[in-house]
Amino acid sequence: MKELPSTALNDLPLDQRAEILTRRLERTEKALHDAEAQLLARMIELDQSNRDLRSKEKNLARRLDVESRKLLTAQRTARIATFHSENGANFSSSEELAAILGLEGRGKVSPEDAAHLIHPLDLQRVFDTWEAYLASDPSNTDHEMEHRLVRPDGQLRWLHWSVRREIEPDGMSFTLYGSVRDVTEARRTAREMKALRLRAERRVRELDSLTRQLEAAKLEAERALSARTRFLSAISHQLRTPLDALSGIVGLLEEQDLPEEAAQQVRMASYASGQLVALIEALTEEAEGTSPPRVIASMPLDLAAQLGRLHDFWKVNHPSAAKGLSVEIAPNMPAAVLGDAHGLREILQMLVDEAFSVGAGGVVLRADWADGLALSITATGADGWADELAAGDPARIRQPGIRVAGRLVLAMGGRCFVPSEHPDELVVEIPLRECDLPPESRERRTVLRTAAGEAPSILVVEDTATNRYVMLQQLEAMGCITETAENGAQALDAARHGGFDAILMDVMMPVMGGEEATRAIRSLEGPVSRTPIIGITAHGLQEERERMLAAGMSACLTKPVRREALRAALLTSFAAGNSGTAASALIDVVAFRKAFLALPEAYRRPLLNAVYSDIATYGTAISQAVKAGDEEGVRRAAHSLKGVAVNIGAVAILERLGDLRERPLSSASKTLPALEEAIAATLEGSGDLFARLIEDQ
Repeated sequence: MKELPSTALNDLPLDQRAEILTRRLERTEKALHDAEAQLLARMIELDQSNRDLRSKEKNLARRLDVESRKLLTAQRTARIATFHSENGANFSSSEELAAILGLEGRGKVSPEDAAHLIHPLDLQRVFDTWEAYLASDPSNTDHEMEHRLVRPDGQLRWLHWSVRREIEPDGMSFTLYGSVRDVTEARRTAREMKALRLRAERRVRELDSLTRQLEAAKLEAERALSARTRFLSAISHQLRTPLDALSGIVGLLEEQDLPEEAAQQVRMASYASGQLVALIEALTEEAEGTSPPRVIASMPLDLAAQLGRLHDFWKVNHPSAAKGLSVEIAPNMPAAVLGDAHGLREILQMLVDEAFSVGAGGVVLRADWADGLALSITATGADGWADELAAGDPARIRQPGIRVAGRLVLAMGGRCFVPSEHPDELVVEIPLRECDLPPESRERRTVLRTAAGEAPSILVVEDTATNRYVMLQQLEAMGCITETAENGAQALDAARHGGFDAILMDVMMPVMGGEEATRAIRSLEGPVSRTPIIGITAHGLQEERERMLAAGMSACLTKPVRREALRAALLTSFAAGNSGTAASALIDVVAFRKAFLALPEAYRRPLLNAVYSDIATYGTAISQAVKAGDEEGVRRAAHSLKGVAVNIGAVAILERLGDLRERPLSSASKTLPALEEAIAATLEGSGDLFARLIEDQ
């Protein structure tokens, strides 16, 4: 309802005027009430806001205090202090600055305090660089400097300053912010690192120089080793070549019917030549620095006769020493045993010689039988003369002769010991077996026949006339038909025409050597390429023998060639026939034949079965150990497998085992397939050789 103007209000009746005024009062009171309510609400909101603000201020102050303490702790840990200044005045810094300057407890620190502590040698440089920085115009630039400081406690420290200047918009005012850090330890570490680096560089140079010296020394050692090998090869050839003729002629004389005195002299000459051969082999082995496996050729022998020949040899060659040598043979000694006559002769000769060489007043050699040969050698007045041999490791024995004897005893499966109650006595036990001494038959020992029952046709390739004569005499005494050639080229020309049952090939010859001639013959076409070739070498090095077999030879004999060894090699070649070459790549047929024919017939097949089992077992053990990374397992299994391989002449396995030993275990798996292949081929080939060379004989 529209109100009337105030001028009209007085014209209204009193009651209407009162009603209008009442309504106005009500509206005014309501507006006042609303205003008071809004004011109260705003006051409440403002009060709450104030309380929230105070709470936030407290939290912020608390957080700021915590962060400040953290910052101070970090500065203290890192030995860093911060500072701030406006227009070069109002300087303030963190508490750590006093600690860095060594001014703890002296109150507020000023720039002048720090300036007074600068090392005199650095003072001018510091002020010059600082003035230059302040005089520069650019804003927001950094200034870095380091100097030495002498603290009040006398410590010399290094400080690193980092200052930043910010110029205000008016161009007149500026603010400095900065930090100072104690870098003494860092500089010391840097110096030590530099010194270490310099020492490392010097060490690298020294190692590089040493490496070059070692390489030069290695080349020199290789040249010396090569020269030594050539010398050994040459001296062995020079010794064995005339000895081959001497030994062969003595052997021919032994076959003749001579008066007893002459026959005795020939036997002594034969014994002496055998000792000379053993000595050359021992010297070559010692000089070569190797211990090649010894193949023990067991055959029936008369022990009493062997011991008697030893005594006779000393009487003739060492008459004065022989007066102090006594040989006693137990009455229970068997008439014959299976053993290696040459090996036993070497053992007896070397041990008796060693006993006398240590100054023994007398030597007593006793031979007894107790399920094997038991030798007792007493050197009177020479206690401990054989302690090294009794220790069981021939490789560590200093005396060459007794070292070779020790290896032979171990190869025969024997042992040596010194009785505690008799320190001057050495006991040698060798497990030999009794056997029947076969009746002598000149026809059985001399006449050879091929597998077809014919007189064999042999090509003798030898450049030395004396040795050629001896070889021809031995072969003709065996009933062979012979032809000769003086070098490998003539042998190759003769072999092309065929018709030979075997070729005896000397190794070192003019024009064309035996190795080259053998390879050339093997490259021919037809059956002539498979003719058995028996190498005859005067060098005696194991490395050369292995090389000859690799060239294609069926067997390799060392000069002087013993009649029994030549006969066995020829018999094996005739039995093996044209397959002898293939067999020799896996198995040394001469060694294979010796290993089995030395046993009574009833024991040969069981030995073959044992060989099968051992080779398969040890081969599997090597494979498993290589795959498992078991180095000790590989070593044990390889050692056992090598022993079996040596016994039957398994040259392929021995070669692969050599490759395995030369590699670290981490890469041994690369040679494992070749070894497994050699084992499988040997197992298959040994059965075929056994059937043709052993059972058929």
